[in-house]
Amino acid sequence: LNLALRGALLCTGTRSGWWGTLVGLAVVAGFLWRGGAREEIGRLLKGVAAVSAAALIGVMLLPGPRKMIIERTKSIGLSFEKAGQPLGQRVLIWRCTKDMIMEHPLVGQGFNLFELVYPWKQPPYLPQPEFRSFRTHGNAGHNEILCTWAETGIIGVGLFLWFLALWTRKSVAVADSLAPGPSQRLVYGAVGGAAGFCVDNLFNVSFHFPGPSVAFWLVIALVFLQERFVARRGEPSGSPRAGQQARPHKVSHA
Repeated sequence: LNLALRGALLCTGTRSGWWGTLVGLAVVAGFLWRGGAREEIGRLLKGVAAVSAAALIGVMLLPGPRKMIIERTKSIGLSFEKAGQPLGQRVLIWRCTKDMIMEHPLVGQGFNLFELVYPWKQPPYLPQPEFRSFRTHGNAGHNEILCTWAETGIIGVGLFLWFLALWTRKSVAVADSLAPGPSQRLVYGAVGGAAGFCVDNLFNVSFHFPGPSVAFWLVIALVFLQERFVARRGEPSGSPRAGQQARPHKVSHA
């Protein structure tokens, strides 16, 4: 399954998804380092490298995906004039999004109204040669922070970022409260996956598609469900206080 998912990610040609995967992996490695499980980082990186290499070899055997991956990889770091439509289209959307924000910076254009307002912001830019051939439709801002700001203003984007900060803090607390093992590693993976998804949505619109969006919010909920599930099962905690309380229990059984 991991091999198939890695190959599917490569076939999308989504460079922001590739960067998001690297960031998610770095977050998981950071959790392992913080938790003192540094020997697991090497095993994690070796496993990911092996699966990714196998997926890349398999995908590169297919002519269509091979050509697309090479072209997308070469375009990384180029200016939008040379990178072609994927980046140039985003530059057009970001400039229009900036105009939406400047028009109503406090409360925004209205929730979920980006797709309706966007065409009205394009006329100043479409006559320019670099934008003349681009399509005029866009369902989101290709940057979730800017898009949320354009739709709901500084109030909405502030609440959104505040929620993510609180969830991250809660996730760290839950991970620290768990003993090393599958439950704790599941929380590590949830935070890494959410971080990768957020990085992807600095350049993409997967937040506005039902499938990826539902998966993201399920991962967000997973941390709270994991905490409750572990508490119900009575698993030992990773905190020193919980460990002290668990010792008499073990002695009594002995």
